[in-house]
Amino acid sequence: METRRMISAMLAAIAVFYAWLLIARVIWPHPPQPATQPAAAVDQVSSRPAPAGTAPSAVAPASAPSSRPVSDEAVITPASDTRPLVLGAAAPDNPFPMEMTIEPSGAVVSRVRLRGHYQTVEKKEPYSLLEPVEVVDQSGRLRVVRSFPTTVRVMNPALDVPLDEAIWKIESHTEQRVVFSADVSTPDGKPLLRVFKIYKLAPQEVKSRTSDAQMSLRFENLLDQPIQIIVTQQGPIGFRKEDLRSEDRKVIGALWRNGAVTSKLHPRADVLKHTQIELGSDIKEGTRIAWVAEGNRYFGCIMAPAGRDDGNVPSRFTRAEAVVFAPQVKDDTQIERQDLAFRYITEPISIPTGGASELAFDLYMGPKSKRIFESVETYAQRSYYQVLSGEFAWCTPGWLVGLMMVLLNGVYAIWPHNYGLSIVVLVLVVKAILHPLSVRGQVNMQKMQKSQARLKPKMDALKEKYGNDRARLNQAMAELMKEEGVNPAGQMLTCLPMMIQIPIWVALWTALGYTVEMRHAPFDGWWIKDLTQPDEFMRLFDRPVSIPVLGWLLGGPVQYLNLLPILLAVTQVLQTKFMPRGSTAQTPGAKPDQIEQQRKMMMFMSVFFMFILYNAPSGLTLYIMASNIFGIIEQWRIRQHLAEFEARSEAAKAHPGFLRRLLSKAFGGDGERRSWFHSKWQELQKEVEEAKRVQSQRGKGKR
Repeated sequence: METRRMISAMLAAIAVFYAWLLIARVIWPHPPQPATQPAAAVDQVSSRPAPAGTAPSAVAPASAPSSRPVSDEAVITPASDTRPLVLGAAAPDNPFPMEMTIEPSGAVVSRVRLRGHYQTVEKKEPYSLLEPVEVVDQSGRLRVVRSFPTTVRVMNPALDVPLDEAIWKIESHTEQRVVFSADVSTPDGKPLLRVFKIYKLAPQEVKSRTSDAQMSLRFENLLDQPIQIIVTQQGPIGFRKEDLRSEDRKVIGALWRNGAVTSKLHPRADVLKHTQIELGSDIKEGTRIAWVAEGNRYFGCIMAPAGRDDGNVPSRFTRAEAVVFAPQVKDDTQIERQDLAFRYITEPISIPTGGASELAFDLYMGPKSKRIFESVETYAQRSYYQVLSGEFAWCTPGWLVGLMMVLLNGVYAIWPHNYGLSIVVLVLVVKAILHPLSVRGQVNMQKMQKSQARLKPKMDALKEKYGNDRARLNQAMAELMKEEGVNPAGQMLTCLPMMIQIPIWVALWTALGYTVEMRHAPFDGWWIKDLTQPDEFMRLFDRPVSIPVLGWLLGGPVQYLNLLPILLAVTQVLQTKFMPRGSTAQTPGAKPDQIEQQRKMMMFMSVFFMFILYNAPSGLTLYIMASNIFGIIEQWRIRQHLAEFEARSEAAKAHPGFLRRLLSKAFGGDGERRSWFHSKWQELQKEVEEAKRVQSQRGKGKR
């Protein structure tokens, strides 16, 4: 009867939930999307005023070069050719890992598309890693920021060189390499600098695991005196958010310290809160900047100073810092902005008359994959894997997450090469490994319940004797358990299997969430098409609908009917029904109705779990559901084993064999029929007592 009521309550809750969705669609319709101009069609610097009500950005400290001059501004000879240039290609059969679109205006990368990764599950368009972003600068004007712009400040004479706003001359261009140049003069027309900016993209095999490019700068002094320059080199921008439930974009700064790489992660929310965060410095004692990375859950860009693979190189950078171009006004649109970036700022670089200075960076732009980061020698030497491992949960060791990733990809390598089946198999393997612990825990629990049931009459008598004196009652119960040979700590052993499983569960959960190979991987192809996204069984609304109050619980807006979380709730309820029942004997002082209320609360929490995981990736939901199903089967088998063991024990007591009867006669017996050894032992004790009595009487007679 209780099961029927619980299932009815669960179905009613689901019906009310979807009825509320339909009502919310009418009451709170989704606002129309504003018409926006494509970023590619907007000039890099626009004279349009900032939108009303928008505060200017505070992205550059006074001590660092910015896009606006602090001193006088140098003159850059503009070129006339503004056609975009392309390096590499994103077609599946080409020899390049990516396609880079580069603009002569600013000599910047406007877009990067990756080979072998796609925007949507239909796999029609290559994945766009970097894109242009519209921002509001310090003067309040709207401008478009692209990836890898460069600015320079000349210290003597004091001039700002806005290379990010200049149209560079195209010196040469092939599908592997492009060379830009810019001639810089003082305001009075004297030649000051000639700057070269080079992008390289090496051809690679189709199945290559590397995803590298290189950017280098060369500064030639044309002035008739030595000069000093400070270079600000910005990194990538335009990463999109991949996680539907939370912000997944972040910046990671890595330092060489004592020959090893250490890193620290900075979520976008932290950078947004502080406007900018220092990531590292070469001028601090004992440290060198190893690399800086930016990305989302599955993809990233790592920008490392070229030739710096051991940390023992001369100082070059005063600091690297993370920045965000969001206005100071806090609004909901900031969550979706793609304006997170970072930049390197050099120390003053001295260039003699007629001399030159160079600056180069190695760029990794591609998936955040454990397999790639550990198999390529350069990546392993620079510890690129920390880009991924730095995001793992704090409550489980990173090596355990890595092991789960290896197992997941290892099972996938076996036919039929399906990550959904790999998840199920991996859960089964984990359950099988931990099965002996689960059995042991159930046996301990059953023994404890029997011991508590046997002691219950004596415990009840102690409760009546001591009444409300809690201290005396606890002391008396402890003495009773000690006399009866019952160890209260044994009850804690029943929790040991669960405590051991929790890190494994969290590690497997984390591995499923950070395995890029699972992105766009289907389970069946018609229902679950992408294991990293909700299953989206049926469309409910034309556009996502944000539901008041429930929005925070669901982890985002609702557009589809997700069936997998509902099935998960069903398995949660069934597993709760199969869990070992508590008893008042197990918990002294508890009442039967309290135990039942706790059990009902667990079942309602199972339904509540459906809402929490409604917008979760289907791979994670599938993992939990498979764990529940195998847990139900495991509990059923353990109960069967325990019942069979009890039956055999009772049968052995009722019909003992010859050996058992012989041992019972020798060592056992009851109150009426004593064993031979027991009888002899009693006679020996009587003789000892008689001898003691006689000896005592003799001692008294002598006195």
